[in-house]
Amino acid sequence: MKSSSPNAICFGLYGPALNERIVELEHELCETNAELERTSRFLRVAEGQANEQRVKIRSLEEELRQVRDDNNPDTKESDAVQEDLERLQQQNAQLRANNLRQWNHTLAQRQRAIHAQNESDGRGDKIRLLANRCRSLQRELDDMRRQLQHQTRRADEQREARIRLEVENEEPQRPRTVAR
Repeated sequence: MKSSSPNAICFGLYGPALNERIVELEHELCETNAELERTSRFLRVAEGQANEQRVKIRSLEEELRQVRDDNNPDTKESDAVQEDLERLQQQNAQLRANNLRQWNHTLAQRQRAIHAQNESDGRGDKIRLLANRCRSLQRELDDMRRQLQHQTRRADEQREARIRLEVENEEPQRPRTVAR
């Protein structure tokens, strides 16, 4: 017994073209999902690199502090530490720029996925499930971005506070220097 519902008629008349479009949309969503997974891995690696750089910055700041505490007249080491700090700050800025480009790319992909989902409404549970997965991944990416921005802001604030403290600590030490 044939069903006389509009969907049955629609699938009967337009079935092959509609099925092709559904397959295309599923393929698009799979590609978007794969790209979001790659982006997620990239962001995890970038966050790890940023954390390594923060540790390295802290180590260099501690080394600088020790040199100053020893009242070492040799400023070459202090200059090298300062250069390392500047280089690491530049790398951090580059990482942030790369992350921003990646996030913009991810946003564009998400918009394409949303558009594809809008076209596929009512055409299958599998497409809806894939779109839901994309949104979930986007939320994870947004959470990672917020965490990375928060960590970067915190590291910047800590670095600025340390530098201010070092400058304040350095000023009183100058009058105590004995001329030889």
